[in-house]
Amino acid sequence: MLIDEYDEPIKANFKDNDLAIANLMVLKGFYSALKTSVKDLHFVFLTGITRYALLWGSGVLNHLTDITLSEEYANICGFTYGEFENCFADRFPQALKALKEQGLLGKKATISDLRKVMFDQYDGYSWDGKTRVLNPYSILNFFKSYKLFNYWADLEPSALFIEHVMAKDPLAIVAEKLKNLPGRKINMLEAVGSLTPIPALFQTGYLTVDKATDVRGGYLYSFKIPNEEVRPTLEDNFISSVGQLLKMDMDKRNNYFEEAIKREDAEKITEIITSLYLEFPAIHHKSDESFYHGLLYAFFRAIRGIKVTSEPAKAEGTADMVLELENNFYVITELKYQPEKERIRRTAEVKRELNVTLEAEKMAYKGLDAIRNIGYEIPYKRVAKRILKMSVGIYGRGRALVFLENDVQSKIILELGRLKDSARKVFSVMGTLLNEADIIIKDAESLQKKAVKLNRDEALKLNIEVKRLGDELEKLKARRG
Repeated sequence: MLIDEYDEPIKANFKDNDLAIANLMVLKGFYSALKTSVKDLHFVFLTGITRYALLWGSGVLNHLTDITLSEEYANICGFTYGEFENCFADRFPQALKALKEQGLLGKKATISDLRKVMFDQYDGYSWDGKTRVLNPYSILNFFKSYKLFNYWADLEPSALFIEHVMAKDPLAIVAEKLKNLPGRKINMLEAVGSLTPIPALFQTGYLTVDKATDVRGGYLYSFKIPNEEVRPTLEDNFISSVGQLLKMDMDKRNNYFEEAIKREDAEKITEIITSLYLEFPAIHHKSDESFYHGLLYAFFRAIRGIKVTSEPAKAEGTADMVLELENNFYVITELKYQPEKERIRRTAEVKRELNVTLEAEKMAYKGLDAIRNIGYEIPYKRVAKRILKMSVGIYGRGRALVFLENDVQSKIILELGRLKDSARKVFSVMGTLLNEADIIIKDAESLQKKAVKLNRDEALKLNIEVKRLGDELEKLKARRG
């Protein structure tokens, strides 16, 4: 007996809870009768999205084996690379020609380029973190039409179901929530109307296993978005759900941000991002960096004039986000978060406000240090006409502080760093002028902190102070001589 999508009568009525429950009771009667006939059944195979507690937990279907995460069957739900080549190689030339004509591949593109485009679009599914397969529905439709469409993701029932699931927890696909989940949480028993997002997104093909770690008592699973076909649907629902929770004019706020980032107005950006966090409903707040990262990512993704990449993998290191604006303007973004300390929470309101600001400032400095020290901007220097470093420091429940660093500030900070190092060398060999060398070091550190709070014109004026420090250091060196 083969039953495809055994839970479809429930899933198809996800907006009508009473009807879904009524259908579930009918299914319970059917599968109870089926169980009494087990001696007459040689083989039973069911597919579906969710294990409902009323069927699996009550003994109706507990005699079946769930093979969802079984390594033995990891390649049965899609085309392996070998099958892809064996079944479709004769169609590659026609597909290559079609994509060239559609402008999706260059005139000099090869079959290898075709494979890459198709794999980016339809590949990446895994149930064990090792075996990868391509989406069979989309592959078959592609070789029928030779158009690189979102065949699977655009299925209307599936898209509506994902919209419903995402509304329950709009931040479900934030990176940290997709890591190290026990197998029991993925194939967990559900009640009608209380589907949890990650198992549902996994079973419907919008998430896939990235890595399975063998630990005592079972496996821990980490997930990722499998390919470019499902990414837009998932991220659009993510952004839409966040916007609905904020109940705000996202377009208006997005325009404010785009104008502020172009003007390098750190104060305005701080105001926008802080209000974004503070207006988000408290019931959805989480005390971890992934929550703030996810909310900020949704905000950036909703801005039409900005292309945002989250945690792009680069040899030199990985920034939290990179924003790309028109005219090859790149904003390298780092976010640092610190939960509020108990001792600060208990202080008087005025003192607490000051402490919270100081702690957010520490996080913002920490973010800029990470960008500088690791060199997150290096991969973009070849193509960028303008690079801006942006650090978002967050402390407690959404108190944000933004520091920006442009090319002028970077040069000033670099020069101040050189002056500090040089002054320290003077400091280490002089016995009589230690205080004066120490003053130069402290002045340089103070100016470094001041530099990230200034706009471009103000930073240029800071060069006068930098030159003064340099002159003082040269005088000190001369006295040492």
